[in-house]
Amino acid sequence: MSINTPTDHWYVDTREPSAIKKLLRKYDIPFEEVNLPFGDMVLGDIVIERKTIIDLMNSLKDNRIWKQLKELQLSEATPILLIELRGKEYWKYLHILGAITTYCAKHNIHVIVTYRRKDLVNALKQLMGMSKRSINLKKKWKGYPTQLLILTQFPSVGIKTAKKLLDMYGSLKNIFNQDVENLSKVIGPKTAERFIHILEERVA
Repeated sequence: MSINTPTDHWYVDTREPSAIKKLLRKYDIPFEEVNLPFGDMVLGDIVIERKTIIDLMNSLKDNRIWKQLKELQLSEATPILLIELRGKEYWKYLHILGAITTYCAKHNIHVIVTYRRKDLVNALKQLMGMSKRSINLKKKWKGYPTQLLILTQFPSVGIKTAKKLLDMYGSLKNIFNQDVENLSKVIGPKTAERFIHILEERVA
């Protein structure tokens, strides 16, 4: 189903916790529950991936966060990663913010950090005054060939790097047949090693 996003109320993913929806109702923030293909909250051309600091830590452990951030990159949207520093011991996890915020800065993903739930409410209200156009969430992959999208699923491979690989080798088959030395010339040794590891790794 094609979803044209509104500019007068938020779309909130059905999987978002009830506490978030209760908060929105409490502060009269208009929203509608829908099954979003990516992101947690959408308003016009603004797409938010919301994480508590512990959620962020867990998504780093299983590498889920990189896939979610890539989806934000590929969308026809203004991407925002919203991080909630809640909990008495949130400070234990602050060391992970460096890697995340650096990645976001390199890929034009905005970052909002909040502490109190009221801060989250204020951020959402301010964003409601900034959204000027709507997007069609169905079109997030429009204009990208399948080969390009397959390559972006590899760690540290974004759209620009994927294009370089295809420009250099022409097809996925040729790329997958390269050794670490050849790939290192295009994507660097560390990324090349991880790339080859994923290609050769057996699924248990």
